[in-house]
Amino acid sequence: MVLFSLLFAAQASAGASWLLVVTATYILTAGFIAVLSLKYGFGSFHKRDTISILIAALGLLVWLITSKPLTAIVIVIIVDIAGFWLTLVKTWHAPYSETLIFWQVTFIAAILSVFAAGTWNFTIIIYPIYTVLATALISWQIAFRRKSVKEDLLDF
Repeated sequence: MVLFSLLFAAQASAGASWLLVVTATYILTAGFIAVLSLKYGFGSFHKRDTISILIAALGLLVWLITSKPLTAIVIVIIVDIAGFWLTLVKTWHAPYSETLIFWQVTFIAAILSVFAAGTWNFTIIIYPIYTVLATALISWQIAFRRKSVKEDLLDF
């Protein structure tokens, strides 16, 4: 939620309009998922989790130092990639742990968010384009791995 809040602030300062509604939805969705993960979480803490947390902390520090919208959004993307990497690793080993239809709908929403940006200003459009690519990747990975993995491999 914190990263999406930073993204919201950076997009707002760069002049985004309707895209802010999409980003606000990210904030609400992240909060909802965080609450659900407390009860229904998957897996345990690994070294890769620590690495991702350190990257996130570094990203937040750089954001505080620079206060520039593009720099902040690039940092949010880097931090998001650090967390997304964990989801990719988990999903590779446990493709049934993610809901394919959720990721497919998120992919469609990401495409729509590109158009919601209403501009091709790089600072404003970079995160929606990243989201399209990330959600396409995980949707493909889930579908691909489910063809070769019959049940989740929980020891990874």
